[in-house]
Amino acid sequence: MRATKLSIAIAWAALATVGTSARIGKRTGGYDALCSNVIIPDNEGPHDLTGDCVNNRQDYSVNTLLDLSFCYSVDDGQLVPRPGTSRIGECNACRTGTELSDYTILYCSCPKDDGTFIDTKVNLDDLIENIDGYLACFGQRAEYRSQRPYGGGCGGRTGSPSLDSE
Repeated sequence: MRATKLSIAIAWAALATVGTSARIGKRTGGYDALCSNVIIPDNEGPHDLTGDCVNNRQDYSVNTLLDLSFCYSVDDGQLVPRPGTSRIGECNACRTGTELSDYTILYCSCPKDDGTFIDTKVNLDDLIENIDGYLACFGQRAEYRSQRPYGGGCGGRTGSPSLDSE
């Protein structure tokens, strides 16, 4: 009985150290829990992801820009997680979900090995993580853009961080 209680305590302690990221194999993800407004904006590069993520102390929401070429590449038309330089720059019409679909999904038209293009998609939440308010993948943190006091809430699609204008 005592060993069981100790095992349960150790399991809870391990879960508490995971933070806002969920481990998936050797990759991490889970930005959706404490990030909002995560999009590929029209006024940025076609493969730049921006978002507002709550920092570890939950006192600020940080707006960052992540170049997805650090995160994904293309393998015969399919987006695949791969660190470093990639062929995602060859994809076009990249966008995150719409009102009718989950905004954590990245949609692109990417080249197959034969040169034709196909529509492909990938769940960004499986790889992209929130590291102390910064979008990140494979240890590559996004570029800082701004921060605002965090107004509470749950993050994600509902209960998004309160971002009052300066």
